Amino acid sequence: MKNRKISPAFSLIFLCATIIFSGPLFAADLMIASFGTGGNSDVGGGVGTWDSNPLDTTQGCKMDVILMPGVMGNPTQTNVLKISYDVESTEPAFNGIWIGLNNTDLSSYDEMSMLIKGDEEAGFTTQFKLELKNAKGERVVCIVKGITDQWQRVVIPMKELKAPGSISDWSKTKELVFTFDDLTVTRKNGILYVDDIKFSSKERAQ
Repeated sequence: MKNRKISPAFSLIFLCATIIFSGPLFAADLMIASFGTGGNSDVGGGVGTWDSNPLDTTQGCKMDVILMPGVMGNPTQTNVLKISYDVESTEPAFNGIWIGLNNTDLSSYDEMSMLIKGDEEAGFTTQFKLELKNAKGERVVCIVKGITDQWQRVVIPMKELKAPGSISDWSKTKELVFTFDDLTVTRKNGILYVDDIKFSSKERAQ
């Protein structure tokens, strides 16, 4: 798991996607991150944190893969990603995590989804930025909203992300990035839990 610095231009938003919660699952899924692969994504990329200004010790982001029971009602313990973020600073602050996609072809998929919840005791933001980047350096950003202290599946229609002016080539997708910035978050420090990040095709499960 690696840490790195991201330039301020990183926070530019091209598009805010429609966010849908729940809904039927798809039969053909591409798992991106189940967090059971020793710190790597399921498609062979790395996973790590990043900070806009590592010299500003009042802000930052940490991540851990932990065992947690009760994910979407599952009584057994499963690996989930714990994200501890802090953008409470006197300086402009933004940070987050990145997941390497290893130039994965996402052109045939129609939805992206993940399981997510906030930590009731530590507090959490109810929204954050989510970005996809391709090998050409093109990017698109949406805002994930409606996070609660209960597990739910967030579904993002790819037709929103594939709108004109965003990413022109989805055949080599490089990275998925979570961004917490002091202008977007509803709480400037807190903890989120994430699991089961995947992309799905049109064919729905019967």
